[in-house]
Amino acid sequence: MEAAIRGHPLWADATHQEIDHAEQGLEKYIMTKLFDRTFAASPEDAAADAEVSDKIALLQRFVRPHHLDIPKVLNNEASWLANPPQLHSNLKFVQLFRRETKLVSEVEYYLTNLISAKMFIINVNGQSLSMEESEFQKHMESAKLGTQMSVAGPSSPQGLATSTRGLQKQIDAEGSRFPFMDSETENLTPAELKQLHGLYRKTVTRYALLSKALRKLSIDEDQLLASVDDS
Repeated sequence: MEAAIRGHPLWADATHQEIDHAEQGLEKYIMTKLFDRTFAASPEDAAADAEVSDKIALLQRFVRPHHLDIPKVLNNEASWLANPPQLHSNLKFVQLFRRETKLVSEVEYYLTNLISAKMFIINVNGQSLSMEESEFQKHMESAKLGTQMSVAGPSSPQGLATSTRGLQKQIDAEGSRFPFMDSETENLTPAELKQLHGLYRKTVTRYALLSKALRKLSIDEDQLLASVDDS
């Protein structure tokens, strides 16, 4: 492209900087016209964007700088909480359509770091964050639960209490969900005791995850339960 511009009579006496500006202007004009066909143009790109964004949203709920061995002096709250939209598509667009002569030196360094950060986010696991894999998975499940609660309804204790009251009515109407609620201990068979123990373990696990999610949402658990009891 540079040779074509320099070979034109109108640009015969142009400086290198003027040629460079002309090339960038032409590049921007062409890519603006082709933007809808080149940026996030496939379902795969949209899926990749959603995957990265959702993963960042979950990690933001529990990952802290010390998990990545980041010194306190480098902790930047603004960048730490960032979740840039369509990160995958933006990086792909730059890689495919930006002039290679412009992807050098400092620009290349920043782009490489962003690409590496995206890949780290996609493949992150417990070892990446200096924690046990089981602990990492618990954090992820808790984060998913917290996200679902945020999307499903109000995040205030009053709003959650209203939702809980509705759930309680549903539970009361579906006694089969708690088959041993009105049973006497001495009347339970060994098989029923085994089933009850399994339900207990599941309940405790869910309670632990829910409590952790409430703490992440800065909701006082005792206050929430009290508001339900008073209703």
